[in-house]
Amino acid sequence: MANGREGHLWRALDYEHRQHHCGELHQCGHGDLSAMTLVFISPPSPDPGPIEKSRRNKILDIAGEGSPLMQAAFLRAIAETRGRIVLAEVTRALERADLAAAWAAIPWTDVGESILLDALPSRYRDIYEAAARQAAAELAGVLGTAVRFDLLNPRAVDWIRQNAASQIRQFGAATERGIRALILRAFEDGIPPARLARMIRDTGIGLLGRQVRAVENARARLEESGELTAAKIDARMERLSRRYLHQRTEMIARTESLRASNEGQRELWREAAEQGLLGPGTTMEWVATLDDRVDPVCEALDGVTVLLGSLFPGGFAGPPDPHPDCRCTLVIHPR
Repeated sequence: MANGREGHLWRALDYEHRQHHCGELHQCGHGDLSAMTLVFISPPSPDPGPIEKSRRNKILDIAGEGSPLMQAAFLRAIAETRGRIVLAEVTRALERADLAAAWAAIPWTDVGESILLDALPSRYRDIYEAAARQAAAELAGVLGTAVRFDLLNPRAVDWIRQNAASQIRQFGAATERGIRALILRAFEDGIPPARLARMIRDTGIGLLGRQVRAVENARARLEESGELTAAKIDARMERLSRRYLHQRTEMIARTESLRASNEGQRELWREAAEQGLLGPGTTMEWVATLDDRVDPVCEALDGVTVLLGSLFPGGFAGPPDPHPDCRCTLVIHPR
């Protein structure tokens, strides 16, 4: 690849950014760099102009409108799971120091996972369909002919089902790791099983391991100060846990809403190509939000184009593959 900004792109993609972002906070979607084949890459294009910016903003708007409903599904799953926990069962498992039994006593699979299985596919589908229909309308305006979109085509159905199932698995696995981290920390600190069971119910469900550790570190500092009663400390930790839980679910919802929005328009473009409306030279352009919050990888990708259906540098199919809470989108340049 040539020197200049394209060289900077590869350097930016090669740093430890992915290791930072692809931890347990959220699953990144980048591919295997060693196996990647780039069919076509162009240098960054000039300013996309008002039309492309307007198209890009509409995709972000669709994702933004769908995000709160997706977050609400996660929060409901967590609240219902907490409400169904039988503290006596969790306490007995903790008294035996049986981590597996303690997790089994938390009805995440029967309650929380079931709620997400009912809610998430429709959330993905609504965002995906709205973005595809928006892309169809925009493309029809450019081409001067109607563009059909079939939400029931196998690719769309499989994508929605697989992404919803994957997100549910990831969320449940990370939640289990967080609870195990809480239990181990509590064992080290000598917290009685009955109190630990209440802590799991009130502050543990839905948090990541690092968030659990942050809550427990804050708890330890308050206990060491001796200024508050145990009940007041528990109340403060419950508020801190709710804040972390809101941050985590909001991050997931925003990221997955943008994923569904971008994938919906990409699927429309694929269908348009299959209908013979887009030629083999059609390209997709990466458009980043260039402000003081822009990620270095996204900034480097801004303006880069690839052939429709190809991967971007770094093995990215499109936003939000580089990192959670990505605010990038794609625009198409028909040929």
